Amino acid sequence: MKLASSCARAAPRVSQGVVDEQWRVPGGDRGWPAFDSDHRLVRLLDAAPTVAAYPEGASRRIWEGHTFAELPLTTT
Repeated sequence: MKLASSCARAAPRVSQGVVDEQWRVPGGDRGWPAFDSDHRLVRLLDAAPTVAAYPEGASRRIWEGHTFAELPLTTT
């Protein structure tokens, strides 16, 4: 069985320092556009951070409008 290349490669690890540097910027300008529901651009924190369309858009559209039933959170 041959795995697809995207499944076979290990995901790069992003250090907490990179996340802190990208997220906590004085003055509020993080260097990428603010999220809006028309374009759905997000910051992908990867080995080389980029701005791209939300990567799970197909999944979001499949579940859009679906209402999930409540789950019991207690045990007896």
